[in-house]
Amino acid sequence: MKYQPRVKKPPIKAAPGTGSGVHPVEVPRSVTGSKGDAWVVSLPFGPPAAESAVLAFDTGWDSTTIVIGEAHGPAPRVHPGHDVAIVVPAGAGELRRGDGPETLEAERYTGPCTLIVPAGTWHAVVAHPGSGPMTAFFTRPGQVIDPFSVVGPRAEPGLVHLDTLPVSPWPMTPAKVVTVPRAGAGTGSAEPAAPAPTRPARVVPYEEPGETFALPLDTGSDTLFVMTSRGRSWDRAPVDVPVHRHDREDEYIVLDRGEGWLLNGGTQDSVIRTAWAAPCVLVMPSGNFHRVVRTDDEIGAAILVYAHRGQVTASWEGIVAEMVTGEVTT
Repeated sequence: MKYQPRVKKPPIKAAPGTGSGVHPVEVPRSVTGSKGDAWVVSLPFGPPAAESAVLAFDTGWDSTTIVIGEAHGPAPRVHPGHDVAIVVPAGAGELRRGDGPETLEAERYTGPCTLIVPAGTWHAVVAHPGSGPMTAFFTRPGQVIDPFSVVGPRAEPGLVHLDTLPVSPWPMTPAKVVTVPRAGAGTGSAEPAAPAPTRPARVVPYEEPGETFALPLDTGSDTLFVMTSRGRSWDRAPVDVPVHRHDREDEYIVLDRGEGWLLNGGTQDSVIRTAWAAPCVLVMPSGNFHRVVRTDDEIGAAILVYAHRGQVTASWEGIVAEMVTGEVTT
């Protein structure tokens, strides 16, 4: 790590909640109270190979499943029990959507944009050659995320001193690389497992993030909130660190560059710090004080999302088993 402490650190204490030897990723999260310690998922360097995708976050008992790469493929498909939000930072293509695999209508998209596909909607995402990797977030319908103008002020603030925080013993958890499912995959029913979508599948353009951030999805009516940013951290290696916690929203950040500390704890007195190095996903369950501290000087891109703590999204294996696919269209 590049961070050099400004004061002499006290002896490292045993991090609270880590004495059982069980990594936080293996502990089921409660829908009430603190949902547990934060952790980091390490991602492969560079985009995934053709016809493969990276399972950036895939537990089967959390509020989203995150897939980077060609998560959909060219075949039309429907996810009866999951909404899908796909962040497209660059590139172009078509979002095809409709009531059935034979009646898809095409809408062109150009990044940066977000593709929104409600549960029960037949769709296909066909990227033009040379387009960069997409990041898909799967969520359960029914629990919407309030606008950022509401979620931000509602967060409970706190303050910790970085150099006195115990260091978590947990290493980063490696992501998995899988083959993209093709036509004929899945054994589920095309009947929606949730009420009919109130909004159609759609393309939502957003501005390229500059010195601050952009909001690719911030409607107050969808099951995901998305913020993107690009640049250097404005407060690298602080001494006194403002922390905060959300009671309703789980938070995830996908980072392509940088390194630092992920702070997390059920109370201000129990906050611990976990080392991270990009590319990675930072996982911050709701109910805990948290903050991300960067100690590098790199220009990097980040995708931050909120998903509702009460959702339980299926693992990628469950999502593939649920979906129904049709024949590839041209």
